[in-house]
Amino acid sequence: MAVKDVPKIQRALVLQGGGALGAYEVGVIRALYEKLTEKVDENDYEENEPLFDLIAGTSIGAINGAILVSQVLKNNGNWGKSIEKLEEFWKAHLSSDPNYKSLWDPWSREKHNPTAASEEAARRYYSVQSYFMTGAPNIFTTPTAINDERFYDNYFNKWYRSDYTPLKESIEKYADFPIATDFDKKQPRLLVISVDVLDAATVTFDSYKKPEYGRRESRYRNYNEKAEDQKFIIEYDKGISIDYVMASASVPEFYDYTKIKVQKKSHNQNNNDIDSGCELETSVNYFWDGAILSNTPLRELIQTHRDYWKDVQGMQVPDLEIYIVDLWPSNKANSPPLDRNGIKDLQDTIQYSNKTSYDEKVAKIITDYVNLSQKLIELAKKKGANLKEVEEILDGVATSISRSGRQRQYKDLLEGRFKITRFIRIQRSEDPDSIWGKIADFTSVTINILMEQGYRDTLNQM
Repeated sequence: MAVKDVPKIQRALVLQGGGALGAYEVGVIRALYEKLTEKVDENDYEENEPLFDLIAGTSIGAINGAILVSQVLKNNGNWGKSIEKLEEFWKAHLSSDPNYKSLWDPWSREKHNPTAASEEAARRYYSVQSYFMTGAPNIFTTPTAINDERFYDNYFNKWYRSDYTPLKESIEKYADFPIATDFDKKQPRLLVISVDVLDAATVTFDSYKKPEYGRRESRYRNYNEKAEDQKFIIEYDKGISIDYVMASASVPEFYDYTKIKVQKKSHNQNNNDIDSGCELETSVNYFWDGAILSNTPLRELIQTHRDYWKDVQGMQVPDLEIYIVDLWPSNKANSPPLDRNGIKDLQDTIQYSNKTSYDEKVAKIITDYVNLSQKLIELAKKKGANLKEVEEILDGVATSISRSGRQRQYKDLLEGRFKITRFIRIQRSEDPDSIWGKIADFTSVTINILMEQGYRDTLNQM
């Protein structure tokens, strides 16, 4: 690829997981489309120009990203029509109106009590309880009781699980799988985040081919990243399948594991290079919702962006402008909730909230160190150090180990670095009627509220 073909900067969108809160992301995407495509003159914007070069999503964010990217491919790069189809997916296919009135009689009798929830909060709460009893159309089935066959305690240890087949079928109505995209065709890159359960590893499924392998695949190691640990490969050269998207959204307990075929390098093979001709054994691994380890997949976005461009065009990696949609705003109340539902809601908010501020700081610090190192190298050359002396230092062994298990050299720390030119966070405004279980509130009223809120918040925060 010629240097002139490498863009100076790319635009990325990060979509969190949050179930029904994903409707908020749709409103944000609509507003961003309008803001980012505003015309200064007739030649300022082309309809087929990429709105986002990269979309990284977890759980419902992965679902929104998959539908949007698939529609962009289907509509020959027309983002406006593609966003309309994403809106249709939510309004016409996911939203519904359960009959909850028979459930909220206790609240109706006590609604004038000062401690009682607002009518809007009660509507949401009993709508969710209705879904949990009967299932949500086109999303999940009526929960089935799972008997305890370990402790045989079906009183304290009783639980219920739904099937996500209706959601899978809904997604397939709006997205064509497998999803495979290509930079040379000006197609957006899709990153889908999931978790390999037994190895506690974050896995990124990528719609672009890996240049070093010449095919689409995901490689990862288990959590400890020790030399003796296993390494894994998941091959999907035809593109990201619907199963990988569902793996990203397999909410623990509520859904079963998603099973995916994986090739693994066994423990007794000591060579860190997985391409060294070693024998690989095939197994079926279990996957959960990516939100467990990375609900805001900024780190995965940065790493895959660097890896791809570093191998395509050497040192020249495009800078990034990153937009993050934050579905879980921090609670600004003066005191914590005391009721069970409020406490569970607060726990979810803390668990799934955006924790990438540290990653952002680290990225900036690394950029500063790289810039400082490069300036010192240039100064050393001006002061008489020859190229061989500089290369001997850069070839020295660093203390850190790469993700492939190879010991890094100092020069590896300098190669392929890029700037993050802008961080734009669109944060969902605080909700006084919030409830635990809002990730399952697919009522048409709530879906419309969230989409309008996402649209409005974006315009106010941009």
